[in-house]
Amino acid sequence: MVNRRMDIIKNVEELERTLTSASKVDRDSIVNVQDQVGNTVKVHKAAQLRERCHSDLGPKFDAVYAYLTKVRAAAKPPAEADVNKELLKLVGGDKGHMQGCFLVDQLVFHESMVGLAKPLLGAGGAKAAVGGAAKPGAKPGAKPAAAAKPGPKPYLTAKPGVKLAPSAKKPGALVEVCRHGGHVVSWRNRRGEDLIFTSSKAIFQAPKAIRGGVPVCFPQFGMMGPMPTQHGFARNVSWELAGVDEGGSRATLVLRYDGTSQPAYPHPFELRTVVSVGDEGEGALRQQLHVINTGTSPMRFTAALHTYYQVASIAGVSVAGLSGTRFLDNLQGQAEATDESPEVAFSSELDRVYVGAPHVITITDAAARHVFEITKCGFPDAVVWNPWVEKAAAMADFGDEEYKVMLCIEPAVAGSGAVELAPGGSWSGSQAVVLRDA
Repeated sequence: MVNRRMDIIKNVEELERTLTSASKVDRDSIVNVQDQVGNTVKVHKAAQLRERCHSDLGPKFDAVYAYLTKVRAAAKPPAEADVNKELLKLVGGDKGHMQGCFLVDQLVFHESMVGLAKPLLGAGGAKAAVGGAAKPGAKPGAKPAAAAKPGPKPYLTAKPGVKLAPSAKKPGALVEVCRHGGHVVSWRNRRGEDLIFTSSKAIFQAPKAIRGGVPVCFPQFGMMGPMPTQHGFARNVSWELAGVDEGGSRATLVLRYDGTSQPAYPHPFELRTVVSVGDEGEGALRQQLHVINTGTSPMRFTAALHTYYQVASIAGVSVAGLSGTRFLDNLQGQAEATDESPEVAFSSELDRVYVGAPHVITITDAAARHVFEITKCGFPDAVVWNPWVEKAAAMADFGDEEYKVMLCIEPAVAGSGAVELAPGGSWSGSQAVVLRDA
């Protein structure tokens, strides 16, 4: 899959060089090519997903697939509870097969997007294309096409959300954000290269958190807080899409919690995330978190933007900017140490919380010739993580070999201690990531 994707990217780069060498750049053609690249990747993902569905459901697959296809096409779809009830019947009452049904729903969703110039979005989502991009092949100066209507309601998948693009200056760049978890799941540059890693085995089904992208860990990072489960609950629930700016480059999502559904965390709050994409360097991604204590008593929290980066080969990756910084080693019971190396390299599992980390951290991916320049603000700490062989194999929603093409650098409130907000108090943190050529 990775090799096939790299072949596609190389072909697109060659075509772009041909187009841009002409006296006048045919931007519509470039946009069209990038759409074709995205759809080709979706075809491969759908094929992988179909094989997995057959493996999980066996002879029950055809009936489940036919039913969910019919549900998505219905003018007035049934309620989600009724859908789940019918699915349970189709799998003979075996609840163990419901995960397979969820995968089939993802398959139907992926296949509904293949071949479309602009993918479908679920209910409550929005499409943000800069200036309303013209239809592929349209004549220069033609009026932008009207925005497509939202697609069918996502019963079992959390994937649909909002797509953001920076500007017509660099066509093809794209950021995709889910309403489930307020979660960035994709960032792609104009060459069609994936910059954010999302696992091929990620499960887009609440209450499961999506493996990859940028999970929002709140109101707890790891086990640093009162909750019995890791990383809090913001990444596991649906957020409201509060708005997309007129230019289509920034979206705001909000999570309002009344303090009742999580006994271990009885503190009401409003959490907002603002995601934007820009033109700097070879592309830029920005994300802000803003929390307000809407309760009547003080609240404490830890948090992180658990960012997964896509790399060509972890063996050739180095992280700079952390030399001389104290860290907690999660593989050694949070034993304290100081990083004396000029750069962090990867040859085994690594899980560290750098306390009071510098504002600027860089990732150099030698094989891909990428440099990610990360600037954090408001987050005092930074987490560096790669699961390596054994932990990758132990995670059901993570491919056994995927540790080779990812790493996490996470702006965090963690080792430095929790933030405490008085009633009505607020806090903000952010990261800005700029991609540059190495």
